[in-house]
Amino acid sequence: MNIGIIALNSSNYKSIGRALDWLEVEYTFIKNSKDLHKTSHIILPGVSSFSSTINELIDRELIGGIEKLKNLGMPILGLCAGMQIMGANSEENPGVPGLGWFDFSVETIKPNFSSQIRSVHTGWNDVYDFSQNSITSLPGVFYFNHSFYVRKLPDKETYGKTDHGGMFASVVRKDNVIGAQFHPEKSQSKGLDFLRDFVKLKYD
Repeated sequence: MNIGIIALNSSNYKSIGRALDWLEVEYTFIKNSKDLHKTSHIILPGVSSFSSTINELIDRELIGGIEKLKNLGMPILGLCAGMQIMGANSEENPGVPGLGWFDFSVETIKPNFSSQIRSVHTGWNDVYDFSQNSITSLPGVFYFNHSFYVRKLPDKETYGKTDHGGMFASVVRKDNVIGAQFHPEKSQSKGLDFLRDFVKLKYD
């Protein structure tokens, strides 16, 4: 097992590596497509904008290689912006297409000051399990920091939901591809449990 962490300049990939150190899991920082053959799993982190994440993947010629491994069944986990780019598009950067792995659009969080809902969702919040226990670390409390979210997604692909002025999809899954809006590397023991669930997925 060797977890490939996509090492984008616009991501917190080193923090993901430190979390995997706690799990005593071997990993490689992936900076170009030639390194992809070393991996059994891929983690796609992101703390930057939708367009910055997509454009850096394009510039490094990584999308084609990642798509090929996805189609072969390799487990792939997208975190925060790494989850958002798995959809079709985002209000953050109109006109910039996502990877299209899920049929969702990323929307701006609308503030509601009367109910103290802010446009930036930062801090600890519940993830409610909608997955019939197929991800064993759910439900739980995880750490979030984002101002865009996935509000509409088919229930069969929504494995976790979180309430921030209304429910949004905080964990999505389609076959071997998982996305999480929260930061497991900042979510203490529950975040490590989530990453442990992911690395247990098999790639034949």
